[in-house]
Amino acid sequence: MTFVRLFEAQVARTPDLVAVECRGESLTYRQLNRRANGLAHHLVEVGVRAETVVGLVLPRSAELVVAALAVMKAGGTYLPIDREHPRDRISHILGDAAPSVVVTTSDSRLRLEAVERVHLDELTGLSGDDLPVEPAPDAAAYVMYTSGSTGRPKGVAVPHRALENFLLGMRDELGIGVGDRLLAVTTVAFDISGLELYLPLITGAAVVVAGEEQPRDPDELARLVVDRGVTVLQATPALWQMVLDGERDAAFRDVLVLVGGEALPSTLADVLKVTSARVVNLYGPTETTIWSTREWLGEATDPSAIGHAIRNTRLHVLDGRLSTVRDGTEGELYIAGDGVARGYVGQPALTAGRFVADPFGPPGSRMYRTGDLVRRAPDGALHFLGRTDHQVKIRGFRIELGEVESVLAAVPSVARAVVVARRLTDSDARLVAYVTANPGEELPTARQLTRYCQRRLPAYMVPSAFVAVASFPLTANGKLDRAALPEPTWGAEATGRLPRTAGETALCRLFAELLHVDFVSVADDFFDRGGHSLLGAQLLGRLRAEFGLTLSMADLFRDPTVAALAARLPVVGDDTLDPARIEATLKEHELVADAVVTAGVEAHVVPVPGYAARLDTARHRLDEWREIHETHYAGAASADLDEDFSIWRSSYDGSPIPVEEMREWRDATVGRIRAMRPRRVLEIGVGNGLLLSRLADETEVYWGTDLSAEVIRRLAADVARHPGRGDRVTLLDRSADDFTGIPAGFFDLVVLNSVVQYFPSARYCLEVFGKAAGALTRTGALFVGDVRNLGLLECFHAGVAAARSIPVEQSLALERELLVDPAFFAAYTRSDDAFHSATIRLKPGAARNELTRYRYDVVLTKEPRPDTPDVPVAEWGTDFADATDLLRWARNRAACRFLASGIPNTRLAPDLAARYPDRPAVAGLDPQQLVDAGTAAGYRVRVRWSRDAEKFDAYWATGPATVPGDAPAPGAAEDDLSGYFNDPVADGHAGALGEVLRRHLAAAGVGLPHSLTVAGSTADQ
Repeated sequence: MTFVRLFEAQVARTPDLVAVECRGESLTYRQLNRRANGLAHHLVEVGVRAETVVGLVLPRSAELVVAALAVMKAGGTYLPIDREHPRDRISHILGDAAPSVVVTTSDSRLRLEAVERVHLDELTGLSGDDLPVEPAPDAAAYVMYTSGSTGRPKGVAVPHRALENFLLGMRDELGIGVGDRLLAVTTVAFDISGLELYLPLITGAAVVVAGEEQPRDPDELARLVVDRGVTVLQATPALWQMVLDGERDAAFRDVLVLVGGEALPSTLADVLKVTSARVVNLYGPTETTIWSTREWLGEATDPSAIGHAIRNTRLHVLDGRLSTVRDGTEGELYIAGDGVARGYVGQPALTAGRFVADPFGPPGSRMYRTGDLVRRAPDGALHFLGRTDHQVKIRGFRIELGEVESVLAAVPSVARAVVVARRLTDSDARLVAYVTANPGEELPTARQLTRYCQRRLPAYMVPSAFVAVASFPLTANGKLDRAALPEPTWGAEATGRLPRTAGETALCRLFAELLHVDFVSVADDFFDRGGHSLLGAQLLGRLRAEFGLTLSMADLFRDPTVAALAARLPVVGDDTLDPARIEATLKEHELVADAVVTAGVEAHVVPVPGYAARLDTARHRLDEWREIHETHYAGAASADLDEDFSIWRSSYDGSPIPVEEMREWRDATVGRIRAMRPRRVLEIGVGNGLLLSRLADETEVYWGTDLSAEVIRRLAADVARHPGRGDRVTLLDRSADDFTGIPAGFFDLVVLNSVVQYFPSARYCLEVFGKAAGALTRTGALFVGDVRNLGLLECFHAGVAAARSIPVEQSLALERELLVDPAFFAAYTRSDDAFHSATIRLKPGAARNELTRYRYDVVLTKEPRPDTPDVPVAEWGTDFADATDLLRWARNRAACRFLASGIPNTRLAPDLAARYPDRPAVAGLDPQQLVDAGTAAGYRVRVRWSRDAEKFDAYWATGPATVPGDAPAPGAAEDDLSGYFNDPVADGHAGALGEVLRRHLAAAGVGLPHSLTVAGSTADQ
């Protein structure tokens, strides 16, 4: 009898009991069965048969259980995919397992070309009847991918017979049943999730599925246990350590604790025994179906004991000749019995090497060679001693070090890589990578290698330290001597500014202590420097205990830097600083006329007259942007440059803007540029080549510049990989205002896309525009893309402040980008000799994000645009109230061209509600929806800003026609164009001087004051 039939029998016994619940949604056994049956019927209709592989790409939800059940009911083999794994790894798994169907949701952002998709949220009207399909006992129930020593993850095919045997064994062993509730916290791509999802469903118990973020947050997990009445919880020692590292013991008093996945530290074992109802230590590799042994922990139990075999499992402790060793003697563990998997998908040689004939069992039986060293105690229990190879466990995840080494060996300048695991504490093991360089080549930095690995490996497989060595130490017989490898400096090297406040100083010190590094900058990412969820939980506990600051793990993942966390901290004192020494050191600096440092270690500095002339504030801001971009892009995968949107993150919550939305943004920009049919292009701020990769092959020449030398180096390597592209592409490392070597009057298009916001001032922007005009032909154009609208600055920050639960004034104070009022371009073309027309268009796209809400594109041309004929004007609220009204108005007037004016922009509605909480909501239209309606009616529709920035105008024409693109200019004086910009370097001179002085203090070793104010600035720097 397979798990499917065991489940259906339980449905018959307890149809109305809750079977599964997640975040307020619950399904009874009857409902779960009918939902799974409906999907199973649909899967059969699309071709799923016995052993058809079906991918599962789903969030943690009740539907995840439905989908896994449905695949097995249809006779198929499910393939679980962790959506948080890097795209390279997911692509390899999909390519290797070759699923015929993928079950996902309509909002999935995973690219699944050439694979049939079933969108679970779009299926309706499905049959709820049980299917007659009975999977064969030896058919694969699922394929689970584990780390592979060959450099790629390998798939383990687990048959129904093995899954059934395991579940029945655990049912009898654990004794759970009706009334029990098991909290499922494990990723579906980790095989132990099978116990969590399926064991309750054959016993009458309930599965409580933790949401996406909850397993990372120990406080949230403890609340779930209490609130949902959880009685059983399975987790790795690392997760148990994280959960119990605080005042949460009471939550687990009545909980049956299952622990496994890596060696159980004795200190944790002692804690678990006194804080829970019962504790069972479990052991087993994926290849023998989840768990193969169990040991109930008693008062005198040695935590190294992995215990006795579960149901229908045989344990052999053998020597190198496959002979049984004496009890108490070290040997390698081989596992036989009903739990042994079929082998590795598509790898017969590897299967033959690990799944060997069982000389102790019936004819034809096999046993799995685990590679684990054990000894058998007199009572028959096994004790774990270590490994025979270089496989390790990190926080419960099995890692073949060869896979990490293979990824690093693919770095062009790396000659060889060796990865080892080093244990800092009982609960904290980390990977260290040692690398040598090819002759004459320079190795990437540790930060670059970290980012490189993050693009290709799951987070738990990314080394925490990288050590460059000239050569590897060898033993006397010429083999690698891993024990002689040097101790690492933990974490990638720090870059970025020094701490400026007491809060930042305290956090830098705390980060460094937990990460075991010497120095942390304010910009350092906790997880980039080697942090993980366990250390994150410790950090949250320290923040709560030492600063009274309570944050969730989700907060830390959103804001993992010192700078972001420091904004939440109260003022912190530090009596280790000597105000007198700090004051004397400040007075020594040539730009300081006087300085006073208070007893509270607050520094007040009076600069020498004319100090600003000796500081290049704009250049200082550009250097900050250069550092941010080089740090971010340093390790990105060159093969994926045209899809690397990782730097675009939501200002609302810090999460990445969805890839599909970024593709829409990129493709819309490419479309607008392509419509201009340029032949000779100069792109200033070429970045990682998002536009170049789409446009260069269509041009005669394509020049790109960027202020980041690292970005240019990486992009040049990518260009060289495309045949013929290198002949037409020229790349230069320089700032936007540096046109040295750029031919004058040569280009028909200059592109400044998503770049202007990084300019330090209006003056700098105008200088770049003027130089761009000099590079253009007489008929050329300047495309200025992704400009932020100054008129909506407060609206934007009201939305951000509401989303982040901070005062709007604080959000506004953090603004460091350059924003431009659209009216500037009308004024500029009337006052400047270089450009004589400007066409402004809102960003297109169906997505509603900060890019489509607040940004716009401009095309500046040297030749004046022909006068636009007068057209009828339809006013919002008077002549029309929706697109249908507007079309009716146009038909009544037989208008082939007209202007719809003053339309409230519904894209802005959420942020306007935050800015004006007492103002009634007003009706309006989405610009893209209006464009789509006009296009469907045969019009060309172009949208621009209205004079009121909260509204837009739309010009409609039935054929080719000149489109008025300028927003009406307000009453500002046209000879003062800076009035159309904000000032991102307000107090910039003081800020630049403050940075200089902090570095001066740090170099002197006297410590940094809690705050440093420069006379004449309006804010504490």
